[in-house]
Amino acid sequence: MSGYDFHGWLESQITFDCSQIVDNGLQVAANYELIAKGYKPVEPGISKSESLEYAERVKQFLVFLQYCVKPNGVTDEDWQAYRPICQVLVDRQQMKNEALDLFKEPALSAP
Repeated sequence: MSGYDFHGWLESQITFDCSQIVDNGLQVAANYELIAKGYKPVEPGISKSESLEYAERVKQFLVFLQYCVKPNGVTDEDWQAYRPICQVLVDRQQMKNEALDLFKEPALSAP
């Protein structure tokens, strides 16, 4: 898995429990923030701004895990990529069933 494959990272977390995913996410976000700020060498093919963006995407996912809300600024593509992990965590009873309701399309109101 390349260093800047957010969806690949999400997929790699599916076997972990919620607390381990949070720990892993905090480590990944911190690592990419250190790269972005110049404290660690930039990985080949990844700019400092991409490192910062990656860290932000991981942190958005952690907000979802910890507060069961859709984070501000999360893309639709990233949002939908959260769902498989959410389903597994609900199945393991580490998240409430209501978490899956967040992924439902809002009902269209009649004119």
